Amino acid sequence: MPTYKVVVTKYTFKKPSLMSEQDFKSYKQILSVDPKYDLNPKSELIIEMKIIKYCLIGIAIGGILSILWDPLGVIAGFSFVTLVMSLILGGAESISSHERYKSDKRKYFNEVRNAIIASKSYEEFKSRIIRI
Repeated sequence: MPTYKVVVTKYTFKKPSLMSEQDFKSYKQILSVDPKYDLNPKSELIIEMKIIKYCLIGIAIGGILSILWDPLGVIAGFSFVTLVMSLILGGAESISSHERYKSDKRKYFNEVRNAIIASKSYEEFKSRIIRI
């Protein structure tokens, strides 16, 4: 009986260390001008998402090329099979884990932003941030 290995990458968000008083003052100034400023650092696409992106591009280009010359439909077929296999072999679970990570990270940084806006001093900010 054939066996296969499923590789799933688990992503978890770990809260960063407490920001310095200077950072607090800088963000306080920025947020006084733009209260919607996003403190959440942007993250790159994970490898699983890149594979899906390239497979979808391959399916689209292969489909267009197969209209011009039928044997080029193999490009779309290969891309589709690669897409399905990557999702079956752990890609979907890794993507789901990464989405939870991004959600937790976004929620944390929104709460930090709200704590900065609501705080009058760095000491007050520290007392609020400990509860997050």
